[in-house]
Amino acid sequence: MVLSSENADPQRKLEGESSSSELAKAIDEVIHPLEGMYILKNKKSRTNLDIINGSPQEGARIYGYEPAAEDKIGNQLWIVERDPPSETFTLRNLQSGTYVDLAGGQSGNGSPVVGYSRNLSATQRTRQEWRIEERELDHYTIQCSRTETYLEIPGGKPTNSLVATCSAAEIENDHQVWCFEPVSCARTTLLKLFQAWKPEIRLFAPSGESIQYFLLP
Repeated sequence: MVLSSENADPQRKLEGESSSSELAKAIDEVIHPLEGMYILKNKKSRTNLDIINGSPQEGARIYGYEPAAEDKIGNQLWIVERDPPSETFTLRNLQSGTYVDLAGGQSGNGSPVVGYSRNLSATQRTRQEWRIEERELDHYTIQCSRTETYLEIPGGKPTNSLVATCSAAEIENDHQVWCFEPVSCARTTLLKLFQAWKPEIRLFAPSGESIQYFLLP
């Protein structure tokens, strides 16, 4: 039973609000709000970041492509995960399992990005790690931490299969801005959303990897 605001104990209400605030803070320390699965749509070209045929092959091309048919949607789904030590993120394709990688760590304008398995060597990992900064609601720049260049669709052209590249920041940079369209979010983020809405709700998942959740009274 949930008490109405007229009957609720003020002290208990304050304690509940404090508890919810502490929970939200604790969750933020574990998971960044951006972590989750997204379609990454270029603001100017309106094409989605895509890996060719969902290929797991090292060096597979990554490009802009029109929204995929249902049977190929995995090619355009990207798992955004934070790398806590450096406060950067990795972008892993759901279908291929490979990561967005600045090929050869090249710093020149127009350097291509490709799919590559995760490489944790000191000289290689930073070309797979990205700084994500919000520019406007749900729109972000994606900057390679190794070269400080930005992920883009060259010229923002809407052409299918136009290879995604990295270049220095430009003044007119809509082609370097990406809309993060959420497909799913992590369990802890979901819990935070429910707690903000209704603190007394308990969220239960039958197993750690389950996508089914139950709201318990």
